[in-house]
Amino acid sequence: MTERVLVLGGGSGGTIVANSLGSAFETTVVSPSPDHLFQPGLLYVAFKGERSRLVREERRLLKRRVHFLQDSAARVDLREKGVETAGGQRLAYDQLVVATGIGTDPSQIPGLAQVGEEVGNYHSSLEHARQLWQTLSGFSGGTIALGQATPICKCPPRPSKASCSSTSCSERATSGTRAVSCSSPATRGRTRRSR
Repeated sequence: MTERVLVLGGGSGGTIVANSLGSAFETTVVSPSPDHLFQPGLLYVAFKGERSRLVREERRLLKRRVHFLQDSAARVDLREKGVETAGGQRLAYDQLVVATGIGTDPSQIPGLAQVGEEVGNYHSSLEHARQLWQTLSGFSGGTIALGQATPICKCPPRPSKASCSSTSCSERATSGTRAVSCSSPATRGRTRRSR
């Protein structure tokens, strides 16, 4: 009997898991979006202005043997081994993979949501990453401050990569004091000044 594997989430984790399972499994990916955003690439959009295609059709990224259902999980029943979708379908499984990703909560730092709306960010969407690139492209001097509320983050190297990338933005500034300040529970705050 073929074992049924249900993967909730069509991000990088869910896609990799689904594609890595062999033909001994009947694999289904459930994702609310037909699109897959390669989120690690947002860093390069925000700090280097790259225009590579980060959004692809999820179905095209999955191997042919993997089923794809565009829907959201509304309820998981671990005892009965089933998932009810927002669209009303009931999906049975033998093994369940929850790969729904991690979300950010800017409300943990008062005012951070407003700053993100005004200048952009490099972790939530392609539009916000492009907005941050536009903001940094107009940087003429001052301090670029990067912060992280908790030690738990989507991609542990990202705060350090962002710090290094923003340093190159500060070095392009035309006038004034130029500094990059990075604060997180892991780094305990660091500042690098450019001359």
